[in-house]
Amino acid sequence: MSRAKHELNQTVGAQVSTLGEAKNVAEALDARDAYWADCDIHTGLDNVFFQLGYDWRYCANDHVGVYFAGVAPTGKDFNQAQYFAPQVGDKHGAIGFGLKGDYTIYECDADNTDFVFQSE
Repeated sequence: MSRAKHELNQTVGAQVSTLGEAKNVAEALDARDAYWADCDIHTGLDNVFFQLGYDWRYCANDHVGVYFAGVAPTGKDFNQAQYFAPQVGDKHGAIGFGLKGDYTIYECDADNTDFVFQSE
């Protein structure tokens, strides 16, 4: 679960626009008939990351593996008319694959030392 929160302080006085006589963000958005947000908090399930793969072990500690990865989007349809809406997740998924492995370059049992090359 994730939580997004926006605090706009939109009624604080400041020069925010050259649009009319707006004294704060709320007045500037009202003058443009813009819908800023009903709520400044949104809680939901963030994008889900998944990974599936297999590792082949050889020798003592060395291995090589292959995996497939993806992102399942959890975002809802966004309302483009709503400014500053807090969002959890997005509408974009992704898929991919990768290789990973490690190889022991130097190993000394006397002082329990290993020098290992790792890559992903």
